[in-house]
Amino acid sequence: MYADLKYLFKKKEKFQISLLLIGSIIMAFFEVVGVASILPFMSMVLDPDQISSNQILSFLFNFFNFDNVETFLFYSGVAVLVLLAFSNFFSAFMYWAITYFSKMQGHIISMRLLKHYLSNNYLFFIERNSSDLGKNILSEIDRVVKGVVLQALQAISKAILTIVVFTFLIYINPFIAIISVLSIGGAYFIFYIISRSYLSTIGEKQSIALFHRYRTVDEAMMGIKDIKLKSLERNFIGRFRQPSIDNARFSAQGLVIAILPRYLLETVAFGGIISIILILLSNDVLISEIIPVLSLYAVAGYRLLPAVQNIYSAQSMIKYNRPALMIIINDLKEIKIEEKNELSNEVNQMIKFDKKITVNDIFFKYPKSEKNVIDGISLSILKNTSIGFAGSTGSGKTTLIDVILGLLDPKKGNIIIDDTIINKQNLLSWQNKISYVPQTIFLIDESISSNIAFGIKREEIDHDRVVKAAQLANLDRFVEDLPEKYDTLVGENGVKLSGGQRQRIGIARALYNEPEVLVLDEATSALDGITENYVMEAIESLSNKLTLIIVAHRITTIENCDMIYFLEEGKIKDYGTYNELISKNSQFKKMAS
Repeated sequence: MYADLKYLFKKKEKFQISLLLIGSIIMAFFEVVGVASILPFMSMVLDPDQISSNQILSFLFNFFNFDNVETFLFYSGVAVLVLLAFSNFFSAFMYWAITYFSKMQGHIISMRLLKHYLSNNYLFFIERNSSDLGKNILSEIDRVVKGVVLQALQAISKAILTIVVFTFLIYINPFIAIISVLSIGGAYFIFYIISRSYLSTIGEKQSIALFHRYRTVDEAMMGIKDIKLKSLERNFIGRFRQPSIDNARFSAQGLVIAILPRYLLETVAFGGIISIILILLSNDVLISEIIPVLSLYAVAGYRLLPAVQNIYSAQSMIKYNRPALMIIINDLKEIKIEEKNELSNEVNQMIKFDKKITVNDIFFKYPKSEKNVIDGISLSILKNTSIGFAGSTGSGKTTLIDVILGLLDPKKGNIIIDDTIINKQNLLSWQNKISYVPQTIFLIDESISSNIAFGIKREEIDHDRVVKAAQLANLDRFVEDLPEKYDTLVGENGVKLSGGQRQRIGIARALYNEPEVLVLDEATSALDGITENYVMEAIESLSNKLTLIIVAHRITTIENCDMIYFLEEGKIKDYGTYNELISKNSQFKKMAS
């Protein structure tokens, strides 16, 4: 697992971790100095004669010209207090530095992962569940930051402190130091060995529970209309209930296991102090000598016990959150440094579209499928003509469109624009010439203007282009009748609009970028006949102004196309104008009737 952590951190972040480790060493040094100052101070309080008999104390007394022992003791106490206060202050600073680094690392990893997901090809999103991707970015990374990165850094910091303080205690009394550390450290080690397998198991189960929570909520919100109509609220609440309980239960168990040994070990620690007293008394050590040593071990224990508890707790939480870490690392491993994956808007090779689009012997099948969805299709689309694709469900219409759009890479064959084959170097240039209107229009909870100029910052929206696109989409009369016109909010996913209004916003969005090619994939299938006529009027007004590619749900929507291709089982079964196909193809005629 630790070898995989390199995928979480880049060079700059590894340097920052080095600085944190140096800071942890400095913190441990101040902790030891603070603890070590207790012993001579308590010895002086119990036996002031040590001031004159001890070379260092005598030198300090004379160097600062103290008049009496009481004044020297007072300022010595102040010095000890300042040392302890500074040690605590530096520890607080290191806690802030480690926490801030960890939280910012969560932001950095989230950005990297989101960039990685969005940089993947369209096929990636077909194969992955969107709830799973959202869970990874919004929840699993939080687990990794809180339960792995933060815990690991704090554990390393406390481990350094423990080693330094333990080394100092060995110098004072090796026997007591070794017995104390072995008893406390050994107890924590046993606890960890017993619980680590269970922690890993419940960590994996929590990741599964989180996925089901996210998926249920996503599906409930997306299907709220059907849920309300069919009274399915209890069904979805029931689906959410068990993974939510599991998530809470596993999370609680992980936290309890991480903190549980502390209560037992506090009893052991107090018992250890009593044992130290008994051991020293049994060796005929004077009370005046016992109290300074006891004070030293009490302060050292005050520092060490939380440190050892922190190390155990961190290791437990790391084990518990390891499944989340591996989910994130497995996705980060897939990141490739490519122009496309860097989300660059720069086009490497410009491409011109002056003559035609050629679909040249295209074959395509989806992963884990043995059958070709597109099986050797070849055709040409002249510039500024309108082309229709018809066929039954599963005939390959939408998949062929996705290949033309450059969303799917064909297994064989290619797309040629004029005389240029589409490849990775010129794909962005080609896609910049295309706009796409799907069957279901996705709308953001923003203004009509922001939805037409989708993805563009509000201050950068060209209002004149918005109005022009709305006019071409036959949307302007509806918008002008609204009180706030183009600033009208549409609601979540356009809930405040009718189906036809949403569809026309989708068309206006496609036209905002002034494309050379407009692709409509069953864009009117969800509309009633009257609304469909309005939308088709808007589309047909664009004929001969740009290249139209229309996938038909109802044959009447492609009646006026220059050429129609009839697909069946991934092949072109027939082609011609609407009237030609009606006269010579019985299946087409049946679909049109």
